[in-house]
Amino acid sequence: MKRETVKPVFFKGETALRTEAEAGYAASFVRFSTRHYSAEPISAPDREAVDALAVRINAFDDGIRAVPVYGAAPELFESFGYTKLSGVPAFLAILGKREKFADVKAGFYGEALCLALTRRNLKTCWVSGSIKKQMLKEYIEISRDERFLTSIVFGYGENRTPEAIAERRKRKPLDRIFAGELTDERTRKLMTCVQNAPSAINRQPWQYAKESGCLAVRKPVIPGGPFPEALDIGISMLHATFAGEALGMAGVWKKADGGNLAVFSMSAV
Repeated sequence: MKRETVKPVFFKGETALRTEAEAGYAASFVRFSTRHYSAEPISAPDREAVDALAVRINAFDDGIRAVPVYGAAPELFESFGYTKLSGVPAFLAILGKREKFADVKAGFYGEALCLALTRRNLKTCWVSGSIKKQMLKEYIEISRDERFLTSIVFGYGENRTPEAIAERRKRKPLDRIFAGELTDERTRKLMTCVQNAPSAINRQPWQYAKESGCLAVRKPVIPGGPFPEALDIGISMLHATFAGEALGMAGVWKKADGGNLAVFSMSAV
């Protein structure tokens, strides 16, 4: 009988991050992208907390390094087009090893950072294209085997009610991001959390499906263009991890073959 090959786990730090799942799951419904900040410097307690979060992510030794930067020049962030940032007091540079799944991992671990910042009432925004990469060397050291993948700006800004967040949040309907019927209520709630995941210009370049008792995420379904599809899919995978744990459907992401990027085995799919 042919022996089935055991697929490797996708993220080394996933099991450790599940300890934050319930708080992260709740934060995913109230986090929103903020482009205009008060320019108030990050407080000492918040700096200490952010630094500790970065240290924790980096300790997973999974090819991703988060570097907090405080007080960068405003010129670092180009003010044009969709992003139009202002008053940014700090950001997290996300660096990755030159490996195949670095962008997916950057999305996964970066979103864990975003939701942790949200729980401290720090506002955030993913920024990939609208940062002057040639200026980064003034603030961080990038080794030869690393590359800059993305950044997360953060600081203090306006608060919004959950109703206002839901009203302004533009997302695809569930039947556009999930293949098949969502007959199980917990799986529907999990996919609603995935639906809330941010992506470049809200493109949500992913599709999930039930396959062989697992939840599978397929490779990017919106090819081409300058947008980071793999990064966005990694963000959605973090949402699935947190929701699965919070809803009693804990699982682990493993690498997949064929048209799927990864599969998530859990207790009720």
